[in-house]
Amino acid sequence: MKRYNAAAGLVSVFTAVVLLTGSGAALAELTIADAIIRLDRYDLPAEEWQWAEGWAEQRQFFPRYFKPSATIHLFVHNTGESPDRISELLFQGEAMAEACTRPDFAGPVIWYRTNPEVIAPGGMAMVYMRLREKPTGPISVGIAAASGGHLNAELTEDNFEQLRLAYVGFSREIDKAYVYVENYSGRSLEVKGIEIDGRDATSAATIINPAFAGGPALLEVSLNQPFAYGSYHCVKVTTRQGSFAMHQVRARDDFYPLAIIPGTTPLSEYHAKCFNTLYSMGGSHPDEPGWWSPDSEYERLGFRVTRPAYTEPPVKAGATVPPGRIRYTNIDEPDAHESSTLPYMQRCGVNIMARVEPVMSMQRRLDPSHETTVIVDRTYTPMNWFIYGEVPDVLINDCYTPTRFMGFDLMVSAHTIETLVPAVGPRPVEMMLWGGMNTGFPTRRSATPEENDMSVHFVVGGGAKGLHYFLDWNSYPTVFEGGYFIGAPRTNMLWKRMGRLNAELMRLGSLLAIGHPYNIAASDHPQLWTRSLLCGQNTFVIVLVNRQHTLHNNDTYTRFQHVFPVDKATVTVDLPAWFSARIAVEVRWDAVTPVQLAGSGSRRILTVENLLTSKVIVVSRDPDIADKLALDPNRLAALIASEELTYVTARPAIADVMRPDAVIHAPAGTTEIALDLTEQAALDMAHRIATTGELKLEPGQWLGLYPDPQLEGRSEIVYRIHSDVPLKEISASLTSRTPNFAACANNTIGLSLDGVRYVEDCSFKMDWNGGAPDERLIAVLAPEEGKTITECFVRVLLRDPVVVVSDEATNLVHGLTLALTPAE
Repeated sequence: MKRYNAAAGLVSVFTAVVLLTGSGAALAELTIADAIIRLDRYDLPAEEWQWAEGWAEQRQFFPRYFKPSATIHLFVHNTGESPDRISELLFQGEAMAEACTRPDFAGPVIWYRTNPEVIAPGGMAMVYMRLREKPTGPISVGIAAASGGHLNAELTEDNFEQLRLAYVGFSREIDKAYVYVENYSGRSLEVKGIEIDGRDATSAATIINPAFAGGPALLEVSLNQPFAYGSYHCVKVTTRQGSFAMHQVRARDDFYPLAIIPGTTPLSEYHAKCFNTLYSMGGSHPDEPGWWSPDSEYERLGFRVTRPAYTEPPVKAGATVPPGRIRYTNIDEPDAHESSTLPYMQRCGVNIMARVEPVMSMQRRLDPSHETTVIVDRTYTPMNWFIYGEVPDVLINDCYTPTRFMGFDLMVSAHTIETLVPAVGPRPVEMMLWGGMNTGFPTRRSATPEENDMSVHFVVGGGAKGLHYFLDWNSYPTVFEGGYFIGAPRTNMLWKRMGRLNAELMRLGSLLAIGHPYNIAASDHPQLWTRSLLCGQNTFVIVLVNRQHTLHNNDTYTRFQHVFPVDKATVTVDLPAWFSARIAVEVRWDAVTPVQLAGSGSRRILTVENLLTSKVIVVSRDPDIADKLALDPNRLAALIASEELTYVTARPAIADVMRPDAVIHAPAGTTEIALDLTEQAALDMAHRIATTGELKLEPGQWLGLYPDPQLEGRSEIVYRIHSDVPLKEISASLTSRTPNFAACANNTIGLSLDGVRYVEDCSFKMDWNGGAPDERLIAVLAPEEGKTITECFVRVLLRDPVVVVSDEATNLVHGLTLALTPAE
């Protein structure tokens, strides 16, 4: 037995030297190199922010039941000459199989892992043990080696984490590592050096901000040779005071995913909108032999793919795909589908050992190159993020606002990423945003372009390492989750803005991929959110987002969102003493333009005027930074071309057509006139048709309006009715087959005696179901007592709702029925 100071505290270690028996026996020995208790870091005050969980029974989870916990990290070194593996773990003297949580038992350990499972000679493995509760006393951990050795470690509060590897990014060629370290000790510390895989790499490192002045320390390390994509490495940063940060990281390049869950949209259209990744929730990966080849469209367009692979055959096939081209996901939202046999507050994390980790273990074993991912939602937020945060190589979180799931404040995006980054680090975290609509949800619409813009910049400014959208899928006419899902490409204004945001992030991607929060900017305007990322030693990315927005979720205002610009705000940029700015630029989707920062020295001033959504400023010591932020001209041209409206029919628009002689005649005895607006004959009977957009006729289905290039459209169809007998009342009923009629459409049916003053019924109201297959507008015209009607006008107005333009969610009408009531 020997005791030694492991910087974080005292660790008891027993090492055994065992001679392997049999031919070729060699010395095998495992030792515990270091031990850390990683404490959950959660900084949002409960009284300032309330998380909305995704399931009704957990509504009271936060803050009543949420208690931060911890994870044990052990680093086991094989100092022998032959491979070895950990055959058994003990927790507080109990076999891990008994201590770990199961679907029918909430144990003191929620999940555990040893990676790699086979430890090569000279190699190091990391052992994870996620604890249900924060330790209040000593914890004993036992390790049995397959070679016969036994180790015991006792961890106390002296092992509580002092420093943390907050994030580790890599260059494009994976020949440089960017290691960010946070000081959680509450005392002054100074970075001394860095070890990678047990070897001192300090001489190859540039250490930035070693004393943690106002932000993290950064170590830029030039690697002796590039790491293999997907390889695991143990990184340890030491301080002059003896504290250290240590973690296992997986090598990857600086690719910044811009992803969408695909539908039937062609790959070329996704590519034109600057997407570079597809996230598939179902199937296996690859689907079939030949899915990937140098000649495939995926490869030609540069797409990467994230998909499940639950069995060995697809993983073995995936291992043949070039490194980085694919990633494996797992069961969708495992945190939302935990075992129902346990009490509610003991369920979170059950699926890790039951379903998630067995698949990941197989993937790591059979495919050493490709990363694992898990997408989690908001069930038991924020505890689920800490429990699942270290399970995959890349954690993805869905953040769906404005929807029914997490309230209607876009700040949820900002608070989510700022909670996830410390929960997941040094791993990357990626965000999945709401990019479609479901007509059965309270808002019944997609995010507006402005809402999406702000959400994207909230998560980017908080340190997200990739962006995904849910989703491109059109369920119409099938009801799913209470309504019709409508895919993002069918909401033209949002789809256009998505492409532009992707183009902007494509310019910034290589910086964002190596960046970590280091705030140097502050605003004097309370509604201007300011965050900044240190992206390598030469560059800061500053993100400004307008917080002055309101989302309404009730029967009157569901359709509306309000954004009030931030005007005349001052942003103060305090540059660190070690950073001397050379140039500042604003990065937009279509251009990179110089920005003049007032002042000199370390304090600079940026004036913000009339900011509707967001702004990104890059401050750099690199005089060539603008050139490095350039977007491929061909890519930009393809994006611009994709924004040109293509009308869906070859027939020219009907515009300002006058038919003064077109009168619908109602002979005596007529009580009803039915016009099928899905037939051309019904339009030919119109007294007048005037439109600023194109009318599209789908025979037997619907009549729709498509707008002009300014994305605003209006069509007026007027019928002149003549009755041979006097009428005491006439009513007009307009039917629609639009699934999202109540929230998106803006149609009107009106009746008039003179063709000027109309009695109208408008669809722009929230008391409709919104999901029924047949909706009606009814206008009634009844003259004053003693008067009758022999001639009147019926007007159908189709008005583009601006928010969306699509086959499923714009102004689609089906039929017009007139009911005639003869005078007595």
